[in-house]
Amino acid sequence: MSVFDDGNASEPGEADTNAPNAAAERLLKGEWIGDIEWVLAEAVQVLVTAIQKSASEPDVGQARKLVRLFNDRLHFGLTCRIAKAWQQADRRDITIGNRHAQALINLRRLEDAETLINELLETQEWPDAAVSPETIAFETAELYGLLGRIAKDRFVREAERPEGCRPDHARQWLRQAIHHYHEQYDADETRYRHGINALALLIRERTDFPPPSAMPDDRTDGLATGLIAMLIEKVSAHRDAGKALESSHPGDDVAAGLAWSVRRDQWNREAGDMPWVLATLSEAHLALGECDAAELWLCRFINHADTRPFDLGSYVRQLTEIWRGDPLRAEKDCASRLAHILSLRQQAATQGLALSAAQAQDLRENPGVLEKNFSGQSTFSVATVRHVLRICESIGCVSSDNGRRIGTGFLIERGELWGDGSRELVFVTNAHVISDCGVPNSIPSRRARIQFELDSGRVAPPPEYRVKEVLYCSPPRGSFIPNYPGTDLDLCVVTLDTRPNGEGLAINLKMPDLGPRAKVYVVGHPKGGGLQISLHDSLLLSYDGIPRLIHYRTPTEPGNSGSPVFNEDWEVIGVHHAGSPCANRLDRAGTYEANEGIALAALCLALRKNPPAPALSPTLPSDSFSPTAP
Repeated sequence: MSVFDDGNASEPGEADTNAPNAAAERLLKGEWIGDIEWVLAEAVQVLVTAIQKSASEPDVGQARKLVRLFNDRLHFGLTCRIAKAWQQADRRDITIGNRHAQALINLRRLEDAETLINELLETQEWPDAAVSPETIAFETAELYGLLGRIAKDRFVREAERPEGCRPDHARQWLRQAIHHYHEQYDADETRYRHGINALALLIRERTDFPPPSAMPDDRTDGLATGLIAMLIEKVSAHRDAGKALESSHPGDDVAAGLAWSVRRDQWNREAGDMPWVLATLSEAHLALGECDAAELWLCRFINHADTRPFDLGSYVRQLTEIWRGDPLRAEKDCASRLAHILSLRQQAATQGLALSAAQAQDLRENPGVLEKNFSGQSTFSVATVRHVLRICESIGCVSSDNGRRIGTGFLIERGELWGDGSRELVFVTNAHVISDCGVPNSIPSRRARIQFELDSGRVAPPPEYRVKEVLYCSPPRGSFIPNYPGTDLDLCVVTLDTRPNGEGLAINLKMPDLGPRAKVYVVGHPKGGGLQISLHDSLLLSYDGIPRLIHYRTPTEPGNSGSPVFNEDWEVIGVHHAGSPCANRLDRAGTYEANEGIALAALCLALRKNPPAPALSPTLPSDSFSPTAP
């Protein structure tokens, strides 16, 4: 019997997803159970307990796959929990440690990541026999690359300060990043990711800190041409190996077929690295000023079958942060041209418009940019984008006091929820984001920090608000269960210590009519990043009879938890809280891939039946509205 067995069998589907032991088993098999964050947190707690209890389950191979799965899905906090338990059980592993450091960096915990990396680099022996010398060499190089990433992030943070920037500090981080990347590339020129980062940062250094005219620096051209030659050879070899593999299929010979399958699997593994090769070729040509060639390799990168939205986002970030490309001004320079192409493709891949706070502010301040980029586009009309930018002033990013961004929330006038006529602003999010009622992986209200990035213009960082009082908190249960009889809603309503500049969003307690063209929209901060506005493919699928649950096919990601769900008139009808690849349908038997929100109508019913004390006398009784009435 597995350490995860509890003696209770589970049926496939939702019952299986809601059982932490079964969910843990599925995760170890590499099956993704959907972005139901509290279910993931419960499953991870099962895995953490197993690591603490057993010296063999899960084994090191399973643990490596698990932390990679969480990082690939951008659930970095869950990676940290598994890796920390592994370390505390003295089951140290350099690969798991590397993934842990990656997660910490993406959570913006740079100091913690740096400490961990240095500890890993100082370790002389690894207890597990599965750690080969080749693995240690590869992971060591990756760890030094992560030190370069930390220095690069610090440089970008310092260089982008609108005021108070200290050039000596910025250059110090830049030089440190170049050193880490260049050292690893010099040791092994097949480490092209280190090489391309060193190249981009050397060019940025030459731009920001020009050398004396008598001391020309042509290292970058040699580095770029070397990378291009090596990577084109790699692409050609991979293509030729694929042709040879295809022509050598053994037909019905079983024994030869097994050997052929091994070679095919190896070729497929190598193909998984190919998107980064193509992106690197694009960036190397950019470094040489060969924009047409850079665009050619960019198109090959974009259209490669294994390129993920995460890969697109990584290259966009490199182009905008290091090369200073502006995706809204394609004519500015080559980096902007590439960033513009990538951002258009990223919009199609993520089914939404991604904007940093600075880009959103730029659109508000420069109508010409707005007209140029969105006029004539049926999905992003100028009027729609202008209206959404105003709405975004009232949508906030939720972080913990250590800087970990975990969710989204939005402002509503209290009277809209309680029906008491109050104009006081309240902040609505999920209970699995902010909670004082014991929800796994949530943050207590005293540690929550809220920022409205479009509220502050170009001030960096934007003002930070704290929770003054929790008015309502209801834990997450009954997800993807139609007409669930319980009262749990996965919602939290709080007041803030000072009044933000934003206004309460308009709400509608009635559900839109269902139909093949019915749409809903979600705006939030996926992965704790910039604003993501989901406009494409945003189909309303169904809602249950209260209504309590709303299902839709609006693309969302971790960090969208707590985001407002809008109808086609941009009125809030619900709060996004989960997604599942096999959600129970709300209208009939069966499953489908869906995201789920909690209807504001259900929240209003709960609040008006149980008003907080002290509270104003309600002017609207709890049964005086009919959420589904025409």
